[in-house]
Amino acid sequence: MEINEMKKMLFVIGTNPEMEQLIKKEIKHIDPKNIIILQRFHPEILHPFDDLMKDILISVYLEGVQEIYVAEDDIEYTNNIYSSLSQNKELQQKIKAFDSTEITKSSENDISEWLIGKSLDNKIESNTKIIREHPLMPSEVVVNKLYPDKKNSKLLLNRDI
Repeated sequence: MEINEMKKMLFVIGTNPEMEQLIKKEIKHIDPKNIIILQRFHPEILHPFDDLMKDILISVYLEGVQEIYVAEDDIEYTNNIYSSLSQNKELQQKIKAFDSTEITKSSENDISEWLIGKSLDNKIESNTKIIREHPLMPSEVVVNKLYPDKKNSKLLLNRDI
């Protein structure tokens, strides 16, 4: 993975500790002042004006971020999270009860999909598109997709694939 070490970078990642370790391994030669790691459960932009997008824009304008790397979570790690949520009986009962309310009947979104998320392929594509095309995003900010290569213990940029 080739990164311009002179630019300020933002990495948008999930909670998989392996991803953070891979990033830190790849960027160990870069001044830590030039790196921001925004880590969240489900780093998925559901709406162009949601909290995650707001955090990204604040990083760009206040911290001077010039490159954004949207990381794909490891499928196995993500599936374990989804499985745990899907098997939680209390959560499933609450979702079932909530699905019968007027709030969800008038909503386009399924509450389970909102909580558990979309497939990983759709998520990374959707996130990078929303960030690139956001009306408040400066045109000179570069947005990249970042994929883990567990077999070789490295990261791949969308241009490296």
